[in-house]
Amino acid sequence: MKWVRSGIGFTKHQKEMIRNLGLHRLNEVTERADISSVRGLVAKLAHFVEIVEEKPAPAWANIPEFKVTPPPAIPQVETADRSEAEAGVPASNEGLPGGPEAATAEEEAVAAADSEAASASVASAESAEGVE
Repeated sequence: MKWVRSGIGFTKHQKEMIRNLGLHRLNEVTERADISSVRGLVAKLAHFVEIVEEKPAPAWANIPEFKVTPPPAIPQVETADRSEAEAGVPASNEGLPGGPEAATAEEEAVAAADSEAASASVASAESAEGVE
């Protein structure tokens, strides 16, 4: 039911009955059980309230939700008749600049430089202690 008319100018008793129906503000809609006591109040307050039907659910509410996900990755399989030269992929990185040997040589050079710098800093710290 919906409260459609103000209680101004009406008796306090009628205003209390509106409150007893669960209506607190003008144009407020409330739902009550369909029993004889509520029907009696609505009949006595017919000039204040009106019966409204439930609004149907919007059409978009009935559409199921979908989650968009990327398609699964398809593994690429090399065929036996294609050689690696045709595919443009070298057999391995061995012997090429930046290959496995170059990476290990560079790592060894960096490690050696770090150890030399560490030993030099230790030597300078020892000499500084001797000066003081």
